[in-house]
Amino acid sequence: VVGIQALEGNDFPVTRTLQTGSWLARRFHGHGIGTRMRQAVCAFAFDHLGAERITSSAFLDNPASLAVSRKVGYQPSGRQWVSRRGQPAEQQRLLLTPDTFVRGDEILVDGAAELRRFLGLA
Repeated sequence: VVGIQALEGNDFPVTRTLQTGSWLARRFHGHGIGTRMRQAVCAFAFDHLGAERITSSAFLDNPASLAVSRKVGYQPSGRQWVSRRGQPAEQQRLLLTPDTFVRGDEILVDGAAELRRFLGLA
């Protein structure tokens, strides 16, 4: 295991909006793994789930996460203050659309139709 990649959303059948979040062990930074993880989950969301937009955010002091987001095509969409370890910290909010998405290699998906039915999208 090198890290995690999350894809989540509230009321997705209505909003068609999902959010990504990820963590990658530091020793795996700089090898393209984080970028590829994000490209794969975003391709799945757009191509197989019908997402219209994907959001994300990163702390301003996390240039590696912001770089991955830029490589994938996320655009800045404002900033927000959140609590981090009991202290205020500023995050960059990000937005990805099918038009700004920078794809990686093709992904192969099995079981998407079943998942769409389970989520009430079919």
